[in-house]
Amino acid sequence: MHLGDSYGIQEGNPASFVVMDAKNYHEALNMDAPVLKSYKDGKLIASCTPATRKILF
Repeated sequence: MHLGDSYGIQEGNPASFVVMDAKNYHEALNMDAPVLKSYKDGKLIASCTPATRKILF
């Protein structure tokens, strides 16, 4: 894939990732969990607050 030395989790590498509102990896995928924060090259580029849900019965 020719990704080079800057690919992988190491100090000094660019950090691009998302933080999702889920307990674990499987829940994030199966429940279509919302993205709470998005980072590109270590900089926060988007964020939102978790939804509040109320059951009234």
